[in-house]
Amino acid sequence: MKLLLCLGLVVAVGAVVPNATGAPDTLAPPTVSPPTLAPTGAPATSAPPTLVPTTLSPSAAVNPYEAHTKWYVNPVRVADIQAIIDVTDDWGSRLAMNQSMYNATGFWLDRTEKIFGDNASSLEGVLKDASSQAEIPLVTIVLHNLPHRDCDWTISPAEFCTHFRFGRCDDPKWAPDSAADCKAAIGEYHDKFLNPVVDLLRQYANVPVAIVFEPWTLAMLNMTYSAQKRCSANTTKNCYFGGTESGVKLLAAQVPRATIYLDIGDGWMMNRDKLKAFRDSVLDMGIMDLIRGFSVSIGHVQYMGTRDCSAFGVCLSPQTNSDRCCRQSGSYEISRFPSPYHNMAYYILDLKNTFPDKHFVFDSGRVPSADLGLRSTAEENCNLKRVKFGPATANPPGEDWSTTDAWFWFWPPGHSDGCGGIAECTSIETDRQCNSAFTFPEYVPGAPLLVPPTQGVWFPEYFRWIAGVVETPTTD
Repeated sequence: MKLLLCLGLVVAVGAVVPNATGAPDTLAPPTVSPPTLAPTGAPATSAPPTLVPTTLSPSAAVNPYEAHTKWYVNPVRVADIQAIIDVTDDWGSRLAMNQSMYNATGFWLDRTEKIFGDNASSLEGVLKDASSQAEIPLVTIVLHNLPHRDCDWTISPAEFCTHFRFGRCDDPKWAPDSAADCKAAIGEYHDKFLNPVVDLLRQYANVPVAIVFEPWTLAMLNMTYSAQKRCSANTTKNCYFGGTESGVKLLAAQVPRATIYLDIGDGWMMNRDKLKAFRDSVLDMGIMDLIRGFSVSIGHVQYMGTRDCSAFGVCLSPQTNSDRCCRQSGSYEISRFPSPYHNMAYYILDLKNTFPDKHFVFDSGRVPSADLGLRSTAEENCNLKRVKFGPATANPPGEDWSTTDAWFWFWPPGHSDGCGGIAECTSIETDRQCNSAFTFPEYVPGAPLLVPPTQGVWFPEYFRWIAGVVETPTTD
């Protein structure tokens, strides 16, 4: 395990096995009405789609990353990385980038404009490309467009919203009473986003798919420090509960071959009580049997590690935080917002206890790099510097990971997390977290200014940083 984390390279997934082509889905489209939500902030009580399964979804019983060991490699990403390799002289750097180039990554669908298109920058292009291959690969889709998404950040303002001000989604706590139930926004989310996605998935029914549903949504409602944040607004709760319940039920009914993972954030956002609250929310929505399990973000980049500490919370106590396990795992005991889980292996112990019948997938695209030094805070989550490529594999080895389906690169390393803290940011999508001592690039007075692009846009300089490329690229 520790050897894997020390590697700066990730071997591409090359094995190919016969993959499930699947007969075209034959379900008639159900009529899905926007949920009826209580304006009090209680969990949404949407009416389920007509064809929602009443028992465990068949796709929830199979690990898709094991059943389909050929995973989709996006040719647009390959071309982007090749362009960097072509202007890099150092052969060690070229090798590192070449080996990461053919790692499968998730297709991050966070805008309606990315649904349709001719190339693999769109969902339609990805599915068309995958369906044309002799051995059809598993395509992983990350859906991230709920109304008022990312309620605690400003680097990815919502496309669907209860109300807008100054050209962007306004703080949900100021929603007018007529919109606070989020009913109209959820209806728009279905009409303009989920329904077109479902149509494409049914059209390319021979492509196996895994869906990560809405990162950083329900988990934000359970953050240990969110009581004073806008995430606690009743409008946000209505949007998140209503959109999640109706969205998962729609996907399960219309695309039964899809394996669904509901995102559960990471150990920095949770503690044991919050995990129980999260579990209760999922049960109240009636979607537990429709999902295989949960996706776990490591966006705040905690060590994956091993469960080598003697007890929960060791690294948070001043009396015990000098324990060797804390130094090995990279605890954040001096953080303003410390993690009760000093690494992801320790977090999954509580995940397994809370959800004993569920499985997990971990976003391992970026992991901490001990040789670059540990951060003193786990709060930042934007273009982090002290990271490197992580491992990617189905069925990770070791008892600590016995219920883990895969380590997978859901967020493609080298894509920008956003821009912030400087006047030169070219988008309104800015956040203070994108300008700190732990984020790339480091702003040096008098030095040429490198401005990160908008969230989700290819950031070649950052990819070079993660790959460990330190030379100046050639210009000829």
